[in-house]
Amino acid sequence: MKFNMNLVGLVLLVGGFVVSLFSVVSRSFDEGALSQNAGDGKKVVQLMHWSLEPGFREAMQDVMDEYNALPHVKEANVELRQLDITERVYAQVLNVHAVSGTAPDICGRGGPDKGAIAQGAGIAQYFDSLGDAGLEPNPYNAPQYLPEGLDPELADALSNGPWRDTLIDGMQASYVLELQDFYAVPTSFVGSVKIFYNENLFADAKALLVEAMQQSPQPSWYRDLVWDRTGDAETGYVVDTPELRAWVLNDEVPETLGRLMMVCEAIWQIGKQTGNDQLVPIAGSSYSDTMFAERYAVPFTSTLAESMNYDGDTWVSGSEAWLSWMAGRWSFEDPAHAAYFDCLREICKQFPPGFLGLDREQARRRFVTAQAGMIATGAWDAKSLFDAAQGTVVTEDNPLLPSEIATEFRGLPHKNHRFGVKIMGFPLPGPDERWHDHITHPASDAQANGSGQFMISQRSPNKAWALDFLRYLTSYSVNVEFNRRAERLPMVIGGLPKAELAAFIPNPEGLASGDRTNPYDTQAGNLRTQYLGQFKNFLSGDLDYDEFVRFVEDAAHDERTGAKRVMYDVWQRQRDQVRSVEALIAVQSARELLQQQPDAANKVIQGTRQSAMLFNATRLKQFWDQEFPGEPFPEY
Repeated sequence: MKFNMNLVGLVLLVGGFVVSLFSVVSRSFDEGALSQNAGDGKKVVQLMHWSLEPGFREAMQDVMDEYNALPHVKEANVELRQLDITERVYAQVLNVHAVSGTAPDICGRGGPDKGAIAQGAGIAQYFDSLGDAGLEPNPYNAPQYLPEGLDPELADALSNGPWRDTLIDGMQASYVLELQDFYAVPTSFVGSVKIFYNENLFADAKALLVEAMQQSPQPSWYRDLVWDRTGDAETGYVVDTPELRAWVLNDEVPETLGRLMMVCEAIWQIGKQTGNDQLVPIAGSSYSDTMFAERYAVPFTSTLAESMNYDGDTWVSGSEAWLSWMAGRWSFEDPAHAAYFDCLREICKQFPPGFLGLDREQARRRFVTAQAGMIATGAWDAKSLFDAAQGTVVTEDNPLLPSEIATEFRGLPHKNHRFGVKIMGFPLPGPDERWHDHITHPASDAQANGSGQFMISQRSPNKAWALDFLRYLTSYSVNVEFNRRAERLPMVIGGLPKAELAAFIPNPEGLASGDRTNPYDTQAGNLRTQYLGQFKNFLSGDLDYDEFVRFVEDAAHDERTGAKRVMYDVWQRQRDQVRSVEALIAVQSARELLQQQPDAANKVIQGTRQSAMLFNATRLKQFWDQEFPGEPFPEY
C-alpha cells in the first residue's frame, strides 16, 4: 500500500496545535489561573477575557484590587483574579474548559469567533442565566455608594431600579432570543467607529494642496482630483468651486469625502517627494476594510433596501436580500449599488498594497510610527493610539527619565511624543462631488450595544461571588472610573466618558443601520462566505466590478448552495426556533402553575409574543409565494 505523505503533514499540523494549546493552558494552571482555589484556602474567583489592549487589563486589575479590599470580601477570604488569553486561542480555551467543567468562574463572551459554545440556545448548558438577577437592584448603587451631587432622578433610578435598567442597552447585547433570557453582563459601551488622523501629516497635506492650487500651471496630480465624467470611467472627486478653494486655504479638516480624498492624494505626494515609499494615506488592513463598507452601506443603498424589507422591521436580512434579488426587485447593476462599490474601491486604493494580508496590530503600528495619515477603529484602541503617538504626560507618577526628552504638547510636557492625534467621522460625498447623487442619509448609531460581556460558568463553585463582582464592576461609581482608566465608554446610565472619547458617543440621528442591501448577512450561510471572499478580492483590486458580479451571481444561481438554499436553511432555522420557543413556553408555564415562580408569567408572555412574531415559521414561505406564486418552496 502506498504511504500518503499528506497524512504525515496533517498529523504534524494537528500535533503542533495540540502541543501549543496544551502549553498555554498548562502555563495557566501552573500560575493558578484556571484553578479555583489557592493553596492557603483562599477562594479564588477567576475572570477570563481576551482584551489585551493597553489600559484594559490595568483598569480591570485596579477594580479587582479595590473589590478584594472590601471588608466583606476580605472577611470571606475571597480574591478576584484575571486571566487574559490571546484572542487567537480564546475560543478554543473557552470551548474546551466549558465542556470539561473547568471554565473560570467568569468568562468573556463575544461573537462566534470567540467561542461557538456561548452562542444560541447552547449557552444554557454551560453558563447561568442572569435574567432574574437583572430584575433586582444593584446593591452597589445604594445611596451610600453614589457620588454627592448626583441628579436625584438619576440617583433614584440607579438605587431602586432593576440592575438591567441601569445599563445603557438594558443588557440587550446578551439577550438570547431562543431562550428568552439574558446570559451576560456588558461592562463597556461599544460606541461608534471613527477615523483617527495624524494632525501633523494632515497639516502638511493641506499645505501641499495650497501650494499645488496656487501654481500655474497646476501639477497634474492636483488637476486629476477634479471630477471628470466625460470619459468611459469617472475620475477625480471634486468640482473646482470657490467654496473648494476657500477650504483648501483654511486649516479645517475635510468634512466631505471628496475633500478627504484630496488629502489622501496629497499624502501620497508627500511620500513621493520625501522618498518614503512606506507612507500611505490610510492604515488599512483585513481588520478595518469592512468598517468603511459598513459606514457607507446605508447612505448608498438605503433606497434599494426599501424594496427588500418584506417584514417591515429595521433590518434587511440575508434571506430578504436574496429573495428580493431572485424576484428582480434589485440588481448589482443598479446605479446606487455600483456607485457604492466604486466608492469603496477608491477608498481602498488609499490602503497599503496587500492590505488583506495585514492584521490589526500591523495597521496600528503603521499609524503610530507616522507611516499613515489615518486609521479607522473604535474607542477600544484609543488609549494605545493616543499613548503611542502623542506620548504620555510627564507627572510625578510618570517622571521623565534621564535618557528621555520632554516635548511641549497642548500646554503639557509629554515624553515619547511623535505627533498629535485627532478624531473625525466618516464624511459623506458633498454637493458637487462624485457619488453625491447616489447617497441619502448616514446610518444611525442608535442600535449600538454593550461590549465587554461577561458570563458566569454554570459549574463555578463561586457563583455568588462572581455575580457580586459583576454587580460591583457595573455600579455607577466603579464603572465610570473603570472605563475612564481603560479609555472606553461607560456602560452605566448617566456615566460620562473622558473628554477625548466624547466623539465615540453614538449619534442616534440617521437611518437604521440595517436599512441597506445586506447579501452578506449571517443568514446567507454558504453564499455569504462566497460573497465576502469575492468582495474582499474586489476591494483589493484583484477583481473589477463586472468580474465580482459574475462570480457572485454564478454562486447565487447554484441550485445546491445558492440563493434558494439560503431560503431553505433560514426556514429550517426558523422552524427550529419556533420549537425552542414552544418548549420554553411549556417549561415556564409549568414553573408558573406548579412552582409559583414570580418571573415565569412574564416569560410566558414574552415567549408567546415571540411565537406570534415567528408566525409558526411560515413568513418566509409567504414571502416566497408572494414573489413566485405557484412555484414550490425550495427543499433539500
